[in-house]
Amino acid sequence: MIEEWWRVGWAGQVEIADDIYAADLVMKSPFGVMRGTQAVKDVLTGFLSGVESLEYEYRLFGGGNEFGLHYSLRGIHAAPLYGVEATGEQVHFDGACIYRFDGHKIREFWQSVSSPSETGMTCLGSFAVQSGL
Repeated sequence: MIEEWWRVGWAGQVEIADDIYAADLVMKSPFGVMRGTQAVKDVLTGFLSGVESLEYEYRLFGGGNEFGLHYSLRGIHAAPLYGVEATGEQVHFDGACIYRFDGHKIREFWQSVSSPSETGMTCLGSFAVQSGL
């Protein structure tokens, strides 16, 4: 399921979140604590709308009902991204997620991402404030 999210959701088909994440999902990330599948869709849609020519790689590990994932994302900052106007520059994010399953859906996940100062995106967290998440 996690690989399906990265393969299909990150290709822009964010509605698949309803099949992968539990309706009462709790997501803890640099944006704060968010709940529900709509929050996941909003965060990903926000990212995809600001970055073109996206390339990513990830490594999944773990087993049972808990999995970890390390990811690396690169693309061109072509449109506003979480409150930062487009720069036309390449952006690069590294991060990690920990997923906890309950049955066949992800019930919780924790995410870390490279610091905004490392990416040049000093207003990265403003998306959470602007969107009310």
